[in-house]
Amino acid sequence: MSSKGGILRGVASFIWGGSAWQGKTKYKGAALYKYLKREHGLTDAHIDDVRTYLKFQYAATQRALANENVKEIVLYRGFYAPPGFSSSKTSMWAGSLSSFSSSKYTASGFGDTLIRTSIPRARILGTYRHGLGDDGEKEHVVMGDSKSLKFKVVSKHD
Repeated sequence: MSSKGGILRGVASFIWGGSAWQGKTKYKGAALYKYLKREHGLTDAHIDDVRTYLKFQYAATQRALANENVKEIVLYRGFYAPPGFSSSKTSMWAGSLSSFSSSKYTASGFGDTLIRTSIPRARILGTYRHGLGDDGEKEHVVMGDSKSLKFKVVSKHD
């Protein structure tokens, strides 16, 4: 896990709430923000710059998706299921920022389990087409919140 990703997740959890993982530790709200300042030497000015960037990115993405009349986006996420995970499970916690793909094929390469979900436009921080996300992965960066994410486990081979 990169420090860059940790910084974005930490500041996002500080701005919009939610939790974020850094290494094997789960932080809630401002806790990751404070950890990053302490352990990585980030200053308030660094954090303010990231906060400004995230707010600008969100506004630009929301404007672009609204102009395209997007209300929600069907996305996929592949992951390695933890022990005891059931394919009948229909919801899970999403971190402060999570990556999804609009390509089922691409997402299936990230683990042994594949989920499909419909994400409301308001939860999309950025997409590969709107300044944040990898083009090759057809990546969409989704903001988590206190609500669980509803999904359906799908076959990787259909």
